Amino acid sequence: MLQTYVGTHTIRNSFERLDTLFAAPLEVDSPTAPEPGLSGDIAFRDVTFSYGEGQALRGFTATFPAGHFIGLVGPSGGGKTTIFELMLRIRVPDSGTITIGGTDVRDVSLASLRRNFAVVSQPVFLWNRSVAYNICYPLPVRGNEAAVVSASKQAGLHGVVQGLRRGYDTVLGEDGHTLSGGERQRVALARLFFRPAPVMLIDEGTGSIDSVTEQIVLRSLRELSRGRTTIVIAHRLATVMEADTVLVLDGEGRLSQEGAPRELIKRDGFFRELFETQRLGE
Repeated sequence: MLQTYVGTHTIRNSFERLDTLFAAPLEVDSPTAPEPGLSGDIAFRDVTFSYGEGQALRGFTATFPAGHFIGLVGPSGGGKTTIFELMLRIRVPDSGTITIGGTDVRDVSLASLRRNFAVVSQPVFLWNRSVAYNICYPLPVRGNEAAVVSASKQAGLHGVVQGLRRGYDTVLGEDGHTLSGGERQRVALARLFFRPAPVMLIDEGTGSIDSVTEQIVLRSLRELSRGRTTIVIAHRLATVMEADTVLVLDGEGRLSQEGAPRELIKRDGFFRELFETQRLGE
């Protein structure tokens, strides 16, 4: 009975995702701006976006300064992941503009735009190939072995791989089913360390990782983020306590607070409440 319910529930969720995808407007990729890589601040100006009748963002206005480490915090379903998808033009805003260095993201080709981003998303997708392949794709494994190991160490994955029967040559199985959720997350982070980009988007990148490994990853991430725009969605505030700025969404798709994390702790609001809750739970 349980298997039937789980199977039906999973299938229903899959169809709901497909309905959302097919309902999205077809995007025409016709750039007018020059094709070289973008650089500069990422700015949202009065951006509104809806999923059907549900509004994810309502007049959202914020700036993500170039080269800064920015945290995104807020209640579940409050529009944080939508912000990433709009930056990447996976979705198109109902109204408002999104620019990078003053250039509207709609005025550059998708290839040129996305070349500037490295993404750690939820859920993590893995190929039924080797660990090394999953870290360095689309580059070949041969000739990149040392870089793969280095990235793996930065992501706290190397010890896990050493325990596998064939090490980095171990095939992970369909969608990486041989790994735990936290181990899959480390593979995704290793990809980021292997091929960083000018803008790094991390959606709850350490949520399934134990606290000891999280500290290893955060130290590596702080080093990697120097000179790069790094935007991190976090429910565990340890991930963003060293951020330059934290943007707090109010659960209705609006920006409610903005500031350095240790300043936000002193103010009434969602950030302070979450900080107090997590501190008491330690």
